[in-house]
Amino acid sequence: MSGPEELVGAAQLAYFHGRDRDAVALCEQALDLLDAEPVRRPEPRVRALHVLLSATQRWWGAEGSPQRPTAELVAAVLDTADDSGDPLLKSMARHAQGAYLIATNSLPEAISVLEEAVRYARESGDPLAQVDAIAELGHHMAGRDLHRTLELLTEAHALVDGLDSRDIGVLVRSGRIAGFLGVGHFDAGNFDEGESWLRRALADLETAGILDQFLMMSNYLGQLLVAAGRFAEGREVLGRAIDRTPREPDASTHLGYNLGLLGKLELESGRPAEAAGPINEGWRHLRQTRHASVRPILRNYLAELLIHPGYERRAPAAADRLLVENEEDARRTGFLRSELNALILHAQVRLELGDLPGAVTLAEQAAIRLEKVGALPALRSEEVHLVHHDVLRRAGRDADAQRALARARDILLAKAETMADPEHRRAFLTRVPVSAAILAATDRWGS
Repeated sequence: MSGPEELVGAAQLAYFHGRDRDAVALCEQALDLLDAEPVRRPEPRVRALHVLLSATQRWWGAEGSPQRPTAELVAAVLDTADDSGDPLLKSMARHAQGAYLIATNSLPEAISVLEEAVRYARESGDPLAQVDAIAELGHHMAGRDLHRTLELLTEAHALVDGLDSRDIGVLVRSGRIAGFLGVGHFDAGNFDEGESWLRRALADLETAGILDQFLMMSNYLGQLLVAAGRFAEGREVLGRAIDRTPREPDASTHLGYNLGLLGKLELESGRPAEAAGPINEGWRHLRQTRHASVRPILRNYLAELLIHPGYERRAPAAADRLLVENEEDARRTGFLRSELNALILHAQVRLELGDLPGAVTLAEQAAIRLEKVGALPALRSEEVHLVHHDVLRRAGRDADAQRALARARDILLAKAETMADPEHRRAFLTRVPVSAAILAATDRWGS
């Protein structure tokens, strides 16, 4: 009969190879054996709980997954690690806790916990713990400080680059960090570098066979391709991820996010009828998993569907109510990117409903806050300034509108310059509705 350590090692390998349910079962066996031991051993317990939490992330919040409630698992891993006093175990526990807080609570609290994870990892001297903690903090720091994100991820990449890439754990971590670097560069407006890192990430993660990370990085590459106007490629990437996601009774955050993004792609390509199915199905998954980071993104997609001029069931009043709810949700959880996106969508709704002062207030709030924080993930800065321009122009504030349009155009053209392929630049400037609207407004009003 295998002991707890062997079971945890097997669970880790199962997770790395995409066999999430096998990993969960093996961790459950290991914990049962540890519970039966007369002497409490913190290291195998923390490792078992850490793998169990990693393997169940895509189901967090869904009814019945995992078998042990996630909040109890997080509390158990923290208590066990802190009782041991071992900085390595304390770092691992806070790494898991930070990921859980991103999914269930708030970004600021998660950042604070992940900073502790990095501190304990450095204290431990363990290279894998440092790679994990620094990469996790770096990725989630993008919602507050994109420059710091790229610094941390570059450090994590240098650390993992010095380890043995033949080890599957190193390969998975290398792919994960490459993906985080890719989405970080994309968020900063650098399309070619972002795409290069993301494609490298997907190649590494596919070689390893790890499922949840492959699904997540597919989403990030999908976001880039949608934003670039490369819709056929985006459909292929997202379709492949959706096809590889097991159809299980439990709701899945990754499946919901990828379905929602596929719907967003169809909205961008002018096919609202094709967008409705995946957006609504994705929203159903997110209502069940209640993932605090992704939920407001999907709610914004749903609102965008409801105000699309070509959607036969468009309902601006329903979108108005949805966006008020989303602004409150994103504000409470600290995800500024989703709050600002909700504000500009809401400004367009208020404009349609005849509330010009309300539209101006919402658009100005979004633009002012964006200028204070700089670029944010999952938010097109040029779109914020375009909407600001549109409502200011309607309000007769032509000089202010002109400045907003110039800002939108500058950001747009700077992004286009990061694309070496002329066809990619053309697609970005002509196929993406926001890009085309900025250039049309520039032609009409001058720059």
